[in-house]
Order: sequence, then C-alpha cells, then structure tokens
Amino acid sequence: MTRRHWLRVLSSAFGGAAILRADAADDAWDVVGRMASALSRAEPADFAGWLDRAMPGYERLRTDAIALARDFAVENAIDQVSNEGAERARTIEADWLLRLTRLAAPATPVERRRRVILKLEKRGKSWKVTSLEPQDLLEPPNL
Repeated sequence: MTRRHWLRVLSSAFGGAAILRADAADDAWDVVGRMASALSRAEPADFAGWLDRAMPGYERLRTDAIALARDFAVENAIDQVSNEGAERARTIEADWLLRLTRLAAPATPVERRRRVILKLEKRGKSWKVTSLEPQDLLEPPNL
C-alpha cells in the first residue's frame, strides 16, 4: 500500500490548532512532504533546512534546489513505498515525481520520476535527512 503526502490543516471548533500525537514514521514522512512543498514554493533554503549539512551531497542538493527555484516552476507528487526504522532513525523509500516548467520561456514541462531513498535521524525534537539518493534528483534539466 502506498501513501501520498497531503498537507492537512486541522482546527478545533474554537479556531485553535488541533494537536495530534504522531509516531516516528509519520513524523519522518511529514519531513519529506515539507521538503517537497518547499520546492514547489520556490523556497530552496527551507528545503535545505531539512538536510544535515554534513551529509554526502549536501552542497549539490542545495545548489540544485536554488537553481530549480530560480528557473523552474516545480510540482511534486510523492508516494511512500516503505518507511522503516525506529523512533530516532528512519529509512524512507519513495516514488518521487517532479514536473518542471521553465519560468523564462514556458515550454513543455519535463517530468522526472525517481525511486528515492532518504535516511533520517531525529536530532533533539526535529528530524534531519542524513542521506538522499539518487543525488541527481534535483539536477536542473538542460532545455
């Protein structure tokens, strides 16, 4: 069974935010959704904020996210394939579809689908991505 990430807004009857207790798997999956959302909003700093700066390929991912935000409209669709691990370390496999449309001279969008493996560790109260493969996920296309 796959799970697609959807952003949900919950509120109580009195207009306040509802607080839900989530488990580690849901929390880690939520990070992947927030990363995808940051790409779609053209906020590469927000995307990179979820990455561990010491992870292999950090600089490449950050640079590619900046280039995408500058030159492309980004749409994402992510299906969870697996989410395994413990309370403080998770490995998520996802089917990630990127739809990239050049901003300067809109042309036919380029679609890129990758099977992505992310490793996450809980650091304090927040999760950090310590590995993301393949590294070319965000490489801007040559159009």
